[in-house]
Amino acid sequence: MVESQPFKPDSWQRNRQWPEDPQTPDSAGEYLPILFLRDGGLVVVSPIQNWRENRFGFSFWKVKEYRGNLPRTK
Repeated sequence: MVESQPFKPDSWQRNRQWPEDPQTPDSAGEYLPILFLRDGGLVVVSPIQNWRENRFGFSFWKVKEYRGNLPRTK
């Protein structure tokens, strides 16, 4: 079993008729490609479509595998 922080891509849908309305989460019409790494980790590439902040592109997420006790966070 693997547990991690929630994955929240920065992709939003805007209301073209009412541009001042809040944006809603969107998949950006893309699949999320996943690549398994030799060291047991994996990487995910997700689209960025944030109209309000004028941010567009892709983000790269890397997940590492830990064996045994996980490091504690405060």
